Amino acid sequence: ISTDGKTVYVTSAFDNSITAFGVNASDGTLSSLQFVKDGISGVNGLKGAEDVVVSPDNKYVYVAGEGENAIGIFSRNVNTGMLTFQGFKQNGIDGIGGIGGVSNLAFDPSGTHLYATGADENALAVFQINANNGDLIFEKSQTDNLNNVNGLGGAQGVIVSGDNRYIYVTAKTDDAIGIFSCTYIVDMEETICQGDSVVVGASTYKNSGAYLDTFAFGGCWTVIALDLTVYPDQVEINEEICQSGSYTFNGQTYSTSGTY
Repeated sequence: ISTDGKTVYVTSAFDNSITAFGVNASDGTLSSLQFVKDGISGVNGLKGAEDVVVSPDNKYVYVAGEGENAIGIFSRNVNTGMLTFQGFKQNGIDGIGGIGGVSNLAFDPSGTHLYATGADENALAVFQINANNGDLIFEKSQTDNLNNVNGLGGAQGVIVSGDNRYIYVTAKTDDAIGIFSCTYIVDMEETICQGDSVVVGASTYKNSGAYLDTFAFGGCWTVIALDLTVYPDQVEINEEICQSGSYTFNGQTYSTSGTY
């Protein structure tokens, strides 16, 4: 159901389709608005349609097409609830992974990311939402038994906590619930000269060292780990040469004793 309560969307894995129903605000009854089927009028990504979600801003609708390992993308008319096909994202195309056998979708409360489970890959995929057109930008996936991840065997259901801090995944094969923290760690290495500085958020750093800065974004936490090296503005170099020799530094050649 759309968050404005005006429209209910229903998927059919048998028909490879999604149907929109208008909601009567007085008694809650439904009236048919639109029927959208895979392979008709250029629509794709709905084969074995298993789940549907509406973006928190009510502008876009996404459908999990389990039968073709894809997510169908639709724009939504916020006044009528009618859908317009925008495109689809498919597993194995353009570097996308983790949505083989995609069966469930979930938004984070801020509406900036979409999470999708891939039962055939025992995985959870993360997409960023393009705020301008609703397109999905693949970020990464987590796979069972890789990088210390466990509890995603036969991943099916996914839900994000109301505070946007945690993601929970039900896994049929593992008989488990996988738990993920919505925290991103970004490593930075910077080298500057004495007197210069590096700005991270509201913090300014001028000395060599390791620093951590934490930011809240869309309910998630991003940790910036900065490794800063500061080179002094003056370096002492002692060189010895023979009487007939010379020493060249930065394009200058020296052949007599002295301080330069």
